[in-house]
Amino acid sequence: MIRRIAVLVVAILMAAPVALAEEPLTPGYTVISQADVVRGQLGEAAPPVSANWVPISLPDNWNETQAGYGGYLWYRLAVPAAGIDPGSMAVLLPRLSMNAELWLDEHLIGDGGSMSVPVARNWHRPLYFPLHGLIPHDHQVHWIYIRVFSSPNDGGGIGAVYLGSHESLEPLYERAYFIDVTLSSAALVMTLVMTLALTTLWLLRRRQSLFGWMAASGGFWAIVIVNQLLLYPPLMSRYTWEWLVQSSISFYTLALLMVVHRFIGVVRPGLERAVAIYFVLTSAIAWLVGAEHLVEWFHIIHIGAIVTGAYLIWLCARIYWQTRQVRALGMLLAILSCLAIGVHDWLIIVLAEQMNTILIMQFGPPFVMLLIGGWMMIQFAAALDQQEQHKEEIERQIVVVSEELKREHEKRIELERRHIITGERERFTRELHDGMGGHLVGLKSILADSGSDQSRAMETLDQAILDMRLVIDAIGDASDDVGMVMGMLRSRLEHQLQVAGLAVSWNMQALPMQCQLQEGGGLHLLRIIQECITNVIRHAGADWVDVRIGLDPEKTGFISIVVSDNGCGMVKNDSGGRGLGNMHARSLMLGGELDIVSVPGSGTILRLSIPQLV
Repeated sequence: MIRRIAVLVVAILMAAPVALAEEPLTPGYTVISQADVVRGQLGEAAPPVSANWVPISLPDNWNETQAGYGGYLWYRLAVPAAGIDPGSMAVLLPRLSMNAELWLDEHLIGDGGSMSVPVARNWHRPLYFPLHGLIPHDHQVHWIYIRVFSSPNDGGGIGAVYLGSHESLEPLYERAYFIDVTLSSAALVMTLVMTLALTTLWLLRRRQSLFGWMAASGGFWAIVIVNQLLLYPPLMSRYTWEWLVQSSISFYTLALLMVVHRFIGVVRPGLERAVAIYFVLTSAIAWLVGAEHLVEWFHIIHIGAIVTGAYLIWLCARIYWQTRQVRALGMLLAILSCLAIGVHDWLIIVLAEQMNTILIMQFGPPFVMLLIGGWMMIQFAAALDQQEQHKEEIERQIVVVSEELKREHEKRIELERRHIITGERERFTRELHDGMGGHLVGLKSILADSGSDQSRAMETLDQAILDMRLVIDAIGDASDDVGMVMGMLRSRLEHQLQVAGLAVSWNMQALPMQCQLQEGGGLHLLRIIQECITNVIRHAGADWVDVRIGLDPEKTGFISIVVSDNGCGMVKNDSGGRGLGNMHARSLMLGGELDIVSVPGSGTILRLSIPQLV
């Protein structure tokens, strides 16, 4: 489908010269093809009526009839007075170079701009002169005088002259103006817009030299189109402007070579350098040739542009044949149409036929830029689609991964819950076994002994109840706060200490607020201190116990607990049974250290250092 569309577009472009040059068959006007001619002078105020007029055929191309001549030339056309209607007649000059003014008899009707230096450049636009307000006279013939100016060897001349009614000639003028000026202006605007866009892209992504060369080709060709629309050269001589325009055609060809190579992925730096040297040197030589032969010299130079275009056609055809790249085919057809249009205009100028037909060279290169720009838009759209698909795929994967992570998180939470329940169950079971279990076993032994007294049984029951309450306290909300644990222990042991007649000093003034232990650490701390005080009550025979709790001065982030008494102390090498072993094991579970110092007859000091939760 793309190939058929491309072939159709190329066929339309190649047929455009014929279609645009064909004039509609509109009645009501006459095409004048015979005139008299005489050379004029600068500053003439009226047509030279008495000069030696020479008959000539129209169109008249000065390169053939006035070779090397530059200046003014008068054309005289005889019109029967009976055919002139002052209120409705007009004259149309579809083709001329460079400028003209029109007279009817001795009356100046109008001109296309300045007829003296700088002369207005109307070589690519029609001139239209309504014949309003004519002064009739008694002659049988009216004379139309047309004064034309052109520089030497600059393609001067005039095409056929159209004389007829305003109603019949105005549509022809509007059609010619639309083709020569309006369409060329549209091509210029499109070229400038694409050049600006490509320049911006190149500035943003300088590694993409394709954008830079496309912008350069658009800039060079914009100068060529401006040349067709500009009435007066900007701030430079006619010779400098003409050299700039003709050189722009050469450098456009060089830029097009760079674009095509990069567009279809061909790397030939040697050929690119050779073509660049050719166009630079020939343009420099043209500058030295001089104004009189400048255009003729560039006619020869442009043969190199035609050869370059033929090479590009061959290259794109070969790439397409080998790889079946659609973009290579599109570029082949675009350059083929561009080259056909360029060769058409080049032959018209070289063969001095520019007064017979229109020039359409300005429409070819914008078509190439439009093709490449369209292809880039297609690639950009495809990249956006791919990016959108990639985004959707990523979003889908994110959803899948999120669901998987959610499931894994739920599994982990469930495992942690089970682990916590299992740990609490084991801890609770261990505490019941070590505390209440031991007391109940002891109570059973007491009751089994028929000779035991009731007081021992009650003491054992009291101890079991105390252990149960301590366990319950240790699994509450504040079970890991050191201050709360020590407060609960003090409250639960108060009765037992009073019965034992033991004075206890509790010093917790240096303990900071919110002093937390690791989870489950409160019960271990409670058991260590409980075991220590119970040992003092049962074995030490002490009168007092001092309990001090605060920050460890030797270890940052640690809590120091010191329990001391004035009892009998411990015998050396006395392991203390399972109680001391449990105390050491619990201190390790807290991540701390337990040290017991005892001197027989001088009491015992227990030092416990445990980390607090940051």
